[in-house]
Amino acid sequence: MKSIINLDQLNNILKNNGNVCLYGLGVNLEIFLDYFEYMGYHPFCILVDQYTISPFEYSLNPSKRANLPRSSFSETDMMLDGTYRSIPIFRIDNFINNDQYIIINLNLENEDLLEDICKKIYSPYRLKKEYWDTENKIIDDLQLIKNTIRRSLRSTVYDFHFEFHLAEHCNLNCIGCTHFSPLAEPEFLEVEDFRNDIERLSYLTGGNARFINLLGGEPLLHPEINSFFKIAREYFPEAKISIVTNGILLPQMDNCFWTSCRENKIVIAVTEYPIGFDYLSIRNKIRNENIEFESFSGRQERYEMWSLFLDERGLNRPVDNFMKCQRSNACVFCSHGKLFPCPTMASIRHFNRIFDTKMEISESDYIDIYKVSSIQEILDFLKNPVPFCRFCNVEKRKYGLLWQQSKCEKNEWCPID
Repeated sequence: MKSIINLDQLNNILKNNGNVCLYGLGVNLEIFLDYFEYMGYHPFCILVDQYTISPFEYSLNPSKRANLPRSSFSETDMMLDGTYRSIPIFRIDNFINNDQYIIINLNLENEDLLEDICKKIYSPYRLKKEYWDTENKIIDDLQLIKNTIRRSLRSTVYDFHFEFHLAEHCNLNCIGCTHFSPLAEPEFLEVEDFRNDIERLSYLTGGNARFINLLGGEPLLHPEINSFFKIAREYFPEAKISIVTNGILLPQMDNCFWTSCRENKIVIAVTEYPIGFDYLSIRNKIRNENIEFESFSGRQERYEMWSLFLDERGLNRPVDNFMKCQRSNACVFCSHGKLFPCPTMASIRHFNRIFDTKMEISESDYIDIYKVSSIQEILDFLKNPVPFCRFCNVEKRKYGLLWQQSKCEKNEWCPID
């Protein structure tokens, strides 16, 4: 078994021998394999003490799967199907006494040699790029772990929240709207349908909810909007209830609207867009009416939108999308007695109608609030992915689509890959 002293000695071995084996794993193996590739040399094999190693040891090796930078323990017993980076893997006890092979012991390699190799083959740019990629992968993994833990914990009624569309259509029609309002025909929620659903949800929750959002489309378009405030407050006396609006119609609302908001403790949550509208006067108006104001767009106007990246082929794994999606269960949506994990599912009918697509909703994509006996059934349903999740490609979803009014083009929601 060879212990290499310097780079010249290593180069001489590679030049004069065809059967070089590398014994060891981890970072030393990676450095040597990169150097062999740089020199145009292919080692005969990689040697290990045993095929089955500990999860920690195995996690040090990059996965052979292109989209998985690190190996998972499930691959350990297979030892990457007997190869690593297309190099065969064998146990060392089958080679140790065979003189026709030169075995380089990576576990004993000196640091000076490794440093010389690194200086020769790794540029500062490559190192910085790999560090950056690794850091981002760690951040992604931590977010995934956070989502996994959050969705595996047993929820309570005090975590429960939901929203309704009072109107499907909108007076602004933002590009890429995740509710597909630019594609919707004029449609209003019936007051009695809302009463039935909110009464049922109140029965199941004991009148408790973390918050309720009334939105659209543009909810202020509804001619009976005041009725929804009274009904929602009747059945959820302590919940935070917000009307989510672009604010454009607020200057036109009559005294009955402002009185109803005030009496029913409705929060007016305004999403501000770069449309030249005087949002400052609207904020002042809301506060002067002694009504709580909330910015639904943060500290400034919303200049950017989501690029949802739907995949009408439905080729994505629902569980992957569910675990990586920031919207799943964050926008629980109620529509005509059905609860959906997100509004995209409930509103996809508008997209299907306009573009003649077949991203259909199945009975497994929602839970019927009239067929469950407890809120825990709903909470358990919301913890899991649904079949419709296969129509999203969360990996390619981006935030940064410059705000403008929609042209109702398909690529706003299904960008060309």
